[in-house]
Amino acid sequence: ITVDVPTMKDGDRICIDVSNTEVFRLNEGHVLPYDEKKDELTLEDGIRCRYRQPLTKAKMCQVALTLDLLLKRDNRFESIFRDEGEIQCECVLAIRNCLNLITFQRGGDGNLNTENEHSRDRKRYCGEHAEHFATFGQGHCHTVTSTMAAFLYPFRHVLGLEIRYRGGFTFSKTSMEPVQDSPELHQWLEFTTRPKMEVYTCDLYRHDGSSSVSALSSTYLASPAFSITYPGSLYPHGKLPVLTGKQTGLTLPVSKTSTIDGNSGQNEAKVN
Repeated sequence: ITVDVPTMKDGDRICIDVSNTEVFRLNEGHVLPYDEKKDELTLEDGIRCRYRQPLTKAKMCQVALTLDLLLKRDNRFESIFRDEGEIQCECVLAIRNCLNLITFQRGGDGNLNTENEHSRDRKRYCGEHAEHFATFGQGHCHTVTSTMAAFLYPFRHVLGLEIRYRGGFTFSKTSMEPVQDSPELHQWLEFTTRPKMEVYTCDLYRHDGSSSVSALSSTYLASPAFSITYPGSLYPHGKLPVLTGKQTGLTLPVSKTSTIDGNSGQNEAKVN
């Protein structure tokens, strides 16, 4: 597949050839490491979400009731899959609002620190369980991304979303600094809304550090990936993340023996 992509220089574009397999790998939804026996999701930095815990069940009920009220308004559930993705984005924001979670960019008074300083609110939880983070927690980008994933991931099918756990490089267009696959400087979530297949980024860390969190377009929680986020500030390296030693998979993984022949018009993929 020949892909036409913009460069860091405004107005310039470049064409590159990308294999069908690579396009598939970069865009397919992620399967996060889940232990069915324990009913437990493994996330970054040793964080786990234990869905059998009463606290987790209570938080999941809060999310479900919040989504129920949102989708019942004006019978919106009937139009969720015909919409341009607006309702699905609202649902993602609603789930975020159910999480009592801040970052180290805020102090004990809840206000943003000055000059990008980090501080620790000792009253808030900082450990290894997503359900406690979601109730009254504080953390960095790994922490807040993992916690959001723990409570968004179980609702992905009913909301028509594909979820991807992203890591990558941060940059500024004004500095013209070249992006790199490593080191990984930041983590965030990416989601695709079906059936329109629009791609958005959900970045809790940058949202929490923003001085303006009112408008949907400026919150970073549901930002159009290819028109705003990736051209302007984030570069996803595209690697499948290994979360606390466990490999993330794809919703429809292609094995190493896959044969994809774009020239012949025949696409054949052996799936696991």
